[in-house]
Amino acid sequence: PEAPKPRIEPNTIDPSLRIPDLPAEETLRRRTAAAEIVMDESWFKRGKRAFKSNCSGCHLMRANDPNQKVWQRVLTRGQLAKDGYKDFDQVQYVIRYGKAKGAMVGSGMPGYAAD
Repeated sequence: PEAPKPRIEPNTIDPSLRIPDLPAEETLRRRTAAAEIVMDESWFKRGKRAFKSNCSGCHLMRANDPNQKVWQRVLTRGQLAKDGYKDFDQVQYVIRYGKAKGAMVGSGMPGYAAD
């Protein structure tokens, strides 16, 4: 098993790529609310469009897709935790800056900070 990843410190992120933090209550609400509750909010719609255009080629949007390939992963909280991503900041870092090729990643993943 892979060692836990360190928490990303805000001062290690280039200031030109830094996104202002949301209030803690709003962050918690967005991370824990059911999709049906937030699906009409603009941030959810932007995220869904971004996922479809940048992520869905390798990460399916739902489990048990009949067209799923072995290397395609559904990004559930459980799967992320199993892969060593227990902190949302770790996931956010990989989305922004990418991940090098590795056993669990296949050919690697590009970062999308510039998007």
